[in-house]
Amino acid sequence: MSSTATFIILPSNSHQTLEHMVCQTIEKNHSDRQRIHVLCPSLAQANHYSHLLWSFHESAFIPHTDDPEVFMQSPFVLLTHHIE
Repeated sequence: MSSTATFIILPSNSHQTLEHMVCQTIEKNHSDRQRIHVLCPSLAQANHYSHLLWSFHESAFIPHTDDPEVFMQSPFVLLTHHIE
């Protein structure tokens, strides 16, 4: 199994927010059936991204969890604020 890291660099004149770019990147990788681990600096930010993923697109829900065991069994997005 190989791992990939994605870094997002926004141009200074970008009209898209960092949050929007993160959600787009998560959505694209999820649609490619890749597991995604989003490490947030705080529980509050992990909860914020959880809310964004519920509402990112009206027509599509991006499944996500904060449970590492569920994450390992499914092509989900894992949102954490610390490394297990």
